[in-house]
Amino acid sequence: MTSLPLDERTEETAARLNGIARAESAAVVAAGEADAVGLTGSLSTGRMWPCSDLDILLPSGLVSRHRFRWTVREGVVIHGVLTPWEPLEALRTGYPDSFINTAKGEWILDAVWALDGLLQMVPLHDPEGRLAALRAFAREHRFASEVVEPRRPLLLDVARRGCEGAAARIKEGKPEWARWSYRQGFEALGFLWLEAGRRITSHKELDPVLGEIGVALGEPGLQQAFRRTAGVEGCPERGPAIRDAFAELLRLYSPALDSLLKAGEPANRTLAVELPDFVYARHQILSVAYAVPRGCWLHLAGLAELLAEAGVAEINFAWLARAAARTGAPGIPEERALLAARDRARTALALAPWEDRLAGLRELIALSERRFGT
Repeated sequence: MTSLPLDERTEETAARLNGIARAESAAVVAAGEADAVGLTGSLSTGRMWPCSDLDILLPSGLVSRHRFRWTVREGVVIHGVLTPWEPLEALRTGYPDSFINTAKGEWILDAVWALDGLLQMVPLHDPEGRLAALRAFAREHRFASEVVEPRRPLLLDVARRGCEGAAARIKEGKPEWARWSYRQGFEALGFLWLEAGRRITSHKELDPVLGEIGVALGEPGLQQAFRRTAGVEGCPERGPAIRDAFAELLRLYSPALDSLLKAGEPANRTLAVELPDFVYARHQILSVAYAVPRGCWLHLAGLAELLAEAGVAEINFAWLARAAARTGAPGIPEERALLAARDRARTALALAPWEDRLAGLRELIALSERRFGT
């Protein structure tokens, strides 16, 4: 299977993705690449979409030069995180500081998402029961008061630094450098409120979950504050136009990608390394069809940023069209047609100006400070 289904039922999606995950787990174990395999991400939570990719944790006693293992199986990207056992076990032996400290540093996003992933992890291969033991420990302690309360000032500090850093880059006329700081600050506030609501969610469903938390905590404006900060306040009224623009982009992008997948392992090694990026981009394009009716506008803000990045614009679109055309597959769009469709999608999903987003981030920081007293 290469073309992803548009109308798949939830149980069909779960069966398909679970089959792919187990096949990948068996391949990893047979190759001796990991001692155990844990399924994380949206599939482990049961909140997957037909366009979801797969996330797996790959602990090993071996030392690897790489942190990540990106593969494609049956048209689905599988994101493997390679890690020694020591940092995983240190979460338990170093508790509570090990949990608290994931909320500080120059880049907290990977650390916090990884910690949360342990709660919902499904061991696919766990001969010694080590992954199951880590999951049980994480579930018992993740939202303990000795963890959550000390993390609040740390997360707020990350948010403030992110806001200041983004503002400085914008003032310097370097918006491309502002995204890193802005995202760090924005998502730190997301973690803060998720922890207050004792919730774990997939990144793509952050928007509705924050709405539920806001109502439960007596902050009904919370969801709208996050949408304003992300620059997507105007997106709901443009929902149909956004959906249609990305459907057109998918119509051009997907056949080009399928032609590469059907061709098998590309002879060009550079292209082979980049192939998961192409497939991941299709997951993102297809996700619009599910995000719009579900009101997952914060997820679409991340997609808008993805489209704005030069690397994605140049590699996953222009390069894909040229590479697919070299396979001789019929019906491959001209490069300029694919890039024009990308530009229309980018215009339809345009975010609010940086000044408005930064103002929203400052207001959200102030709201969080009032709520949590730090």
